[in-house]
Amino acid sequence: MKTFVALLFVLVATHAWAMRPTYDSVRASVEEQNPTNATPASERIFVSHNYTDGAIVHFREGITLREIINETKLGDKDVNVIVLRSPNNTTMDKAACFETVKPSDKPPFVLKREDVIYFSDGYY
Repeated sequence: MKTFVALLFVLVATHAWAMRPTYDSVRASVEEQNPTNATPASERIFVSHNYTDGAIVHFREGITLREIINETKLGDKDVNVIVLRSPNNTTMDKAACFETVKPSDKPPFVLKREDVIYFSDGYY
């Protein structure tokens, strides 16, 4: 029985690790969900909520995480935010930003062109 429980734990942990967001996987998912988006490629921010709700936002100087969060259905909830930045910060352990943002928070994090923002209202 102990062997079965240990094997089940390893299987679940491996699956959970495999599902963690990466720059390439989130960006590809958002691009697939928005094939006709006319935003110039170098001016895009890629936004995803658990890989299911994706949007391409036009970058502008001074755009904030709070503005983007407020445009989603998560604006009034605590939300886990990961910002992945290519080419160097492509996985969660190298995320440019990884924090929980409350509805009243105004994160000072500065967004850049081609950032990938991944939201989750659950656990990673």
